[in-house]
Amino acid sequence: MTLQQLSSTVSSKSSICQTRIASRDAIVVDNGSLRLTVVPELGGKIVSLIRNESGYEYLLQPPDPERAYRPCNYADRFEEYEPSGFDECLPTIAACLYPDEPFSPSRLPDHGDVWCSSSSVEIAGEQVTLTTSIRSLPLRFKKKCQLQEKVVRLDYEVTNLSQSDVKFLWSAHPLLRVEPDAEIILPQEVKEVEVNWSKDERLGKSGDRCTWPIATECSGRTVELNRIVSPTAATAEKLFTSPLCEGFCAMYLPRENESVVFRFDPGLTSSLPSLLNLATAVLILWRKRLGVMNVRQLPRMEPCDGGWKSK
Repeated sequence: MTLQQLSSTVSSKSSICQTRIASRDAIVVDNGSLRLTVVPELGGKIVSLIRNESGYEYLLQPPDPERAYRPCNYADRFEEYEPSGFDECLPTIAACLYPDEPFSPSRLPDHGDVWCSSSSVEIAGEQVTLTTSIRSLPLRFKKKCQLQEKVVRLDYEVTNLSQSDVKFLWSAHPLLRVEPDAEIILPQEVKEVEVNWSKDERLGKSGDRCTWPIATECSGRTVELNRIVSPTAATAEKLFTSPLCEGFCAMYLPRENESVVFRFDPGLTSSLPSLLNLATAVLILWRKRLGVMNVRQLPRMEPCDGGWKSK
């Protein structure tokens, strides 16, 4: 079933229907516990995730949906659009030139192709499949979305359409609603993190290491890295763990009594890690490495297939 054919599909467990978000067609999946809204024209962007019992919206919402969801052009700069929702980045995260023949020097756009491309839609039972043709490289990206009780299951597939090997990076890019005092929860094995970047080098320079969850600033002050602070604190850092054995990361919001947990299998290949992003904090899993970034109260959890030294 395609988006054009879809009016309302109902089973004993879930309903799938079409709606409009700003000026965009959207698909709403509701299983009674969760309500998920996807916009195919924006690369299958998940624009809303609500727990029905509490009515809590987990994803950051734009102040002006019409502006946020306005038509975008291929290779636009991601920062020119309202940060919100849950995008996908592929075949790159940062804009760069593809390094190897026969595709060198193809220019790969900022945050990749998917977010600024339209996806086709297929509905099969309670599963929504969004497929995007990658323009910068001969790849096809497929995302399958399904609600299972209180779980959102996302399955990803990338197909190489050429006869040559193709290198790519992938990252989920969710922006979560968070609040001061929210807690970032990592596996107990995480005792130390590597600094990729720290505003004013308060935790050190790129490549330095600091303890987790309690760290000492260069000034000698002790800080709780696992706690979300007020935006007025004006702190920002991007940190990574060593390879993880236990596949999860989470965020707990005490004021709302809500939590988000990302689970993944660390025994899988590096193409399927998982990331967690929250308010002032961002947790990113790259090759079984978890990154945490506090920046401008923009929450993200980003599963990725490359470390911070990758482009």
